[in-house]
Amino acid sequence: MLQNTFIHIPGIGPKTERMLWRRGILTWQAFLDLGGPIFPPSRDAWVRKELSASIRHSQDPAYFSGRLPASEMWRLFEAFKARSVYLDIETSGGWQGVDEITVIGIYDGREVQTFVNGINLDEFETAIASYDLVVSFNGACFDLPFIRSRFPGISLPRAHIDLRFILKRMGYAGGLKKIEKDLGLERMPGIQGLDGWEAVRLWQAHEQGDPTALKTLIAYNTADIVNLKPLMEMAYEHLRASLMRESRITSIIRGITANLVPGQKNFSSAPGLRAGLLSDLSAGDTCPLRILDFVELRLPPLISHKETAPSRQSRQKNPSASIY
Repeated sequence: MLQNTFIHIPGIGPKTERMLWRRGILTWQAFLDLGGPIFPPSRDAWVRKELSASIRHSQDPAYFSGRLPASEMWRLFEAFKARSVYLDIETSGGWQGVDEITVIGIYDGREVQTFVNGINLDEFETAIASYDLVVSFNGACFDLPFIRSRFPGISLPRAHIDLRFILKRMGYAGGLKKIEKDLGLERMPGIQGLDGWEAVRLWQAHEQGDPTALKTLIAYNTADIVNLKPLMEMAYEHLRASLMRESRITSIIRGITANLVPGQKNFSSAPGLRAGLLSDLSAGDTCPLRILDFVELRLPPLISHKETAPSRQSRQKNPSASIY
């Protein structure tokens, strides 16, 4: 998805990006390989310069982190998946007047590492330096500020994807545990139902000598980070497919309306459309449309410029009349 992205270039927004996709310019290299300009000459030269720089920095997530809006950082995931890490912290919740980090968990998709206050928390700073992209849930507001406060001068991964806001954009609101449940992710019986306040209580119990509390707290934190992986993968595939599908459908609809004759409602009979559109709709793996329903689709009748909306008097006589 990263090399399909153009919105990181100053002056190119979502509409222009979709225009490029609809014209078949799907990658940076495809733009550079064009024989002629897409934009006015000076702007076209600027875009080409920026795309060449993007190719040179294609292995540097920090380059794109400073150019993509936070809502579009998910586009980095596939390109830097092998160098990404899932992160979550637990805190003391202000117990005894102190709010400090108690546990930090990180998961790179293969191995979980846990760092505990009073045991090995200081080792976290070295461990996190191995990664280029961090994925969290509400980390922008909670986890990362806490970490920067505890480790002044720490070098965190420059690129950050906060799943809280990405999942909300997809319609999944609330806390991590609620969203996991909504999506069918389950936790081990021993930690089901635990939440952030219970994590605070477990740390208090550990401080007071409970021999099992820390083990349960670590299991809770581990579930947080391990479950971020399927959530991130699901979100990435969903947003990527939606973006590509939206662009493709827009292009198809433009083709339909361009080929319809006045008054035609059923585009399945439009000259030359059926075969071409069926081919377009079935191309690739990001447009899961019901192609067999093609012939059942209808468009509303085209309104002539001579037609006018019903007058107030006619609507009073005929309450069912409405303005389009």
